[in-house]
Amino acid sequence: MHTKKREKYLILFLMGYCIYLAIEVTFRGYSYRLMGVAGGLSLAGIGFLEEKGLWRFPMVLRMMVSAIWITTIELYSGLFALRVLHFRMWDYRDLPLALCDGLICPWFTGIWFLLSAVGIRLTEAVNHYIFHEKVHQLSS
Repeated sequence: MHTKKREKYLILFLMGYCIYLAIEVTFRGYSYRLMGVAGGLSLAGIGFLEEKGLWRFPMVLRMMVSAIWITTIELYSGLFALRVLHFRMWDYRDLPLALCDGLICPWFTGIWFLLSAVGIRLTEAVNHYIFHEKVHQLSS
């Protein structure tokens, strides 16, 4: 991978890390570093998907794909915390339709769907303002 791409994904990872922790602390009052890692992987993953051509699709489809990506990251980080580190970072078991031992639920996938629009626009801003790359205009 070229240095420029490494730098881009590092910036996206760090932005996602910090933003996710800030959201968690704002709404829950606390967070875990592993949640920051999940946030970082989520935003860097959205940037990767956009770079690989997701930008060609309507925004609603881009948001759906991103929400599924984030939910997948949430599931695997939750499983890692639960099975390897032996603690539960969150518990959705009391919410309707919770899946995978309460590690994911449609309600939060809906939240990730909405927040992914911000993530998509953040990746576009990083591409444009930091790396001076052309931002594709088919995203409306």
